[in-house]
Amino acid sequence: MNGISVSTYGLVLIVTVLVAHLAYALRLQAAGKKSVSAVISLVLSSILGFVFAKVGFVLMEFDKEFGTYGFEAFLRMRADAFSVFFGGFGVLLGVALSARLVRLSPAWALDAFAPCGALILCGVRIGEYFLESIGHGALLPDDSPFTFFPLSVMKDYGYDYVEYYWAVFVLEALLAFIVCAVFLLKNPDGTGTTCEIVMYCLAAPQIFSESLRARCMKWGFVRVEQVLCGVLLLLLIERSCRLCRRQTGFFARFWPVLGVILGIGIIVWCEFALDKFAISNTLVRIIMIAVVILMMLLEFLAMARRKADT
Repeated sequence: MNGISVSTYGLVLIVTVLVAHLAYALRLQAAGKKSVSAVISLVLSSILGFVFAKVGFVLMEFDKEFGTYGFEAFLRMRADAFSVFFGGFGVLLGVALSARLVRLSPAWALDAFAPCGALILCGVRIGEYFLESIGHGALLPDDSPFTFFPLSVMKDYGYDYVEYYWAVFVLEALLAFIVCAVFLLKNPDGTGTTCEIVMYCLAAPQIFSESLRARCMKWGFVRVEQVLCGVLLLLLIERSCRLCRRQTGFFARFWPVLGVILGIGIIVWCEFALDKFAISNTLVRIIMIAVVILMMLLEFLAMARRKADT
């Protein structure tokens, strides 16, 4: 990787983290809370986010990483050798711990920080512009009408030969920014539900966008972060349904969970169908988008039932 490009990516990430924690401090101050928690969080979440992202990547790619480099795998600082998914959890853990240190409710702090976390993810994705093929999708045909940024990015090989690839990272950055903008307007309620919804709204679309990426962590044909996002969705919606105490009977209480399981099954089928079955890839993508939207609606429904029970 080009050293200057990686340095630019690091600069984008640093600026985004600083801006996100400034927004977090302002939200704390507006609510009459100790804004020093944002300063402590800046340190803890940066450290834990970095460590979790590195360790998570090595564990998910254990055979390739540890099998090839041994313990040195944990010291490789290549920008493509980190897990965004695990890094996000490291950041949230840093926020929760910093809240504990100043005797602030971790649930309230996570609710307040959640849209700021979405902003950090937005910065991570925007920064991928500077990381060569990370965040790129499939190669576009030479006669495609979409060979312009922000829909695609160009790779110049010299000798007047260029190629265009779908700019998947732009879609991911846009989705993260929308989540940030929507929930930044919502006041924390201190129950942790805002953080849960934000995580759900970030993870569900990632299942689709991860499918578009040309480069990602894989176990054979399985895309690792798709699996991780699917597991997260199940855990979050199961929690929401479990707290719907007015519902009696297993099906009445947990049918949204069953709906998400079915949705994940359909997405697995879609992954098989791409380029393998005699079905239009465009149609398969539309099915995936529809399923992701339906899974998000199921979570909103489960959250509404949960709120009605409290």
